[in-house]
Amino acid sequence: MFSKKKDKIFAWLDRALKERRKSFRYTPEAVAIFVQVGEKAEAWPVLNLSAGGFCFHHPHLGAEDVFTLRLQSRTEELPLDLFLKGEVLGRTRDGECHCAFVDLTADEEETLHRFTLAAQRHEARRQRLLRVQRLREKN
Repeated sequence: MFSKKKDKIFAWLDRALKERRKSFRYTPEAVAIFVQVGEKAEAWPVLNLSAGGFCFHHPHLGAEDVFTLRLQSRTEELPLDLFLKGEVLGRTRDGECHCAFVDLTADEEETLHRFTLAAQRHEARRQRLLRVQRLREKN
């Protein structure tokens, strides 16, 4: 009995680990990305994003909940505004929801791939500029 319960609890983790390396993951630092659950809900910041799914804090969503969302970047250099469907694969005790995108079209998946790669490039450039500025300040 315990093993069945344990298997159900960790099913989302197994699924996430199997699909872990299918796409690049971006952890927002310079680029703000927000998930809006429902139409008139408040925006929740994304902790990480890839073409396969995302992670964010939400107080009310539970495992296996399916919801519509608006994924939006509030950075002019990297625009992103998509209306998608997501499913909560699992949730940690502190409210961190690990979600997968449901019924993605090929164009939407391509947009997400391009966005994550562009955001990684943007972050690398920003870090490089900060290092150069610090070196100039030392001299």
